Amino acid sequence: AGVAFSGGGIVGHVPAINTQLVDTTGAGDALAAAAIFGLLRGDTLKNAARLGVAAAALTLQQPGSVAPQLSACLLDEALER
Repeated sequence: AGVAFSGGGIVGHVPAINTQLVDTTGAGDALAAAAIFGLLRGDTLKNAARLGVAAAALTLQQPGSVAPQLSACLLDEALER
């Protein structure tokens, strides 16, 4: 589980984060949005994928489709781990 990525001659995988599952609604959207956010601000493809996985994990922990605490700062903290 996780996300595979490929681009610019780079191929890789970011494993899923072990997290408490409350609701799967919106996790894929959160992954895509955070990865696109990372790419638009100039992150590497791997870091963008890591942002996406972190956003999906946070979303899985919440009821409903949006994790209200999700922010760029919170995602950046996930990259530091």
